Amino acid sequence: MYYGLRSPQRFFIEAMAKDGDAPSKVSDIAERTGRTTSWAAKYRASLIREHVIESAGYGLVRFSTPHLGDYLRSEILWPEE
Repeated sequence: MYYGLRSPQRFFIEAMAKDGDAPSKVSDIAERTGRTTSWAAKYRASLIREHVIESAGYGLVRFSTPHLGDYLRSEILWPEE
């Protein structure tokens, strides 16, 4: 699934993965990526449409795909050497 996403979508979920299992604030994702909130809103919507993430309350998102956050943290962001 990860490699089927566009580069900005991967960037968005990589920023999400840094929150561990907790829901992510969309404003924090925009800040972490150095992008605008409108950029974050655009890719939030595209990832929700593709069922990769889901709303977790006002301004919050979480992974809807099981274990995707774990995969990103272990294999993409901080792979073991």
